[in-house]
Amino acid sequence: MTKTIVIVHGVNCGGWCFEPFRAVFEARGYACHTPDLIGHGADKTDGIEKLTGVGIVDYRAQMQDFIAALPEKPILLGHSMGAVVAQQIAAAGLAEKLILASPAPRAGTLPFSEREKQLGQDLMSLGPFWTRAFDPNFVIACNISLNRLSPAR
Repeated sequence: MTKTIVIVHGVNCGGWCFEPFRAVFEARGYACHTPDLIGHGADKTDGIEKLTGVGIVDYRAQMQDFIAALPEKPILLGHSMGAVVAQQIAAAGLAEKLILASPAPRAGTLPFSEREKQLGQDLMSLGPFWTRAFDPNFVIACNISLNRLSPAR
């Protein structure tokens, strides 16, 4: 059994959002890594500039390099957009096991809720949002990707 876990975060957050999980895994003897994807995380100095033009291919390459430096194939846990990255890494044979938490939907999947429909409309109202990066932050994460949790949690 592998003793290493790598958690790949989603949009609008960083490795910091998995610190409570990290503590649980480490208490059970696992080496747990919660790296920040390019332009994300607690230290976002020039992060927004780093995000411009960055996509899944870049995140996958970053995580493949990170995993290649580990002493063993890890258990890979991906959340939301990070689950897309994790699936691609696992498909390349670089993970011992794969766990997906609320994986981002594939392109072409219709919104499930009114909130998701509204989010899509809001994005479209921004104009060509795909040509620029948006600063990932906790407030946005609370309103978009953590919208099923109570505000206190």
